Amino acid sequence: MMKTLLIPTDFSANAMHAIDYALDLYKCERINFYFLHAFADKAYGSFNP
Repeated sequence: MMKTLLIPTDFSANAMHAIDYALDLYKCERINFYFLHAFADKAYGSFNP
């Protein structure tokens, strides 16, 4: 059975190290990796009427 792993990331340096670790950890497994790009959206600021 093929496994699936979702990796949330912001593609920062620390996140890239975690991705490298996950890829190395599961290199001998049949696995699908999915990456969820998460970031803070600054398009909406605070609203002061």
